[in-house]
Amino acid sequence: MPKKGTYHYKCTVAGSGWKASPMGDMAEGMPDCEGPTMYDLEKAMVDACNEASGMPGFNYACDFVTPKVALFTACIGTAKAGVMVGGGGGGAPAAAAAAPAAGAAAAKAPEPEPEEEEEDMGFDLFD
Repeated sequence: MPKKGTYHYKCTVAGSGWKASPMGDMAEGMPDCEGPTMYDLEKAMVDACNEASGMPGFNYACDFVTPKVALFTACIGTAKAGVMVGGGGGGAPAAAAAAPAAGAAAAKAPEPEPEEEEEDMGFDLFD
């Protein structure tokens, strides 16, 4: 039976090549991987995930944390979080930004909230 999950490897520079150690919930039974280049290491990690999961053809990412350390993540049979456009403080997803102008004009902006007055604490911090 296929073994769905998120597989992680911590990749580090090791001598003249790269070494990867499994980590996280799915690490049990996963082999360490090595390769002379990052390409060879990624191929070894993909092969290891294929074998462990029994589900070929999955998405993965290998993100560098520092020039000598990377995190390999393979999402197998799971949904991977997407990228949102906008951010902090109510950014809208790209699909909403592409709404027709007529529909956007019809939407009313929310009323601004009244500002609270500062309470006098009876002392001054700068005296």
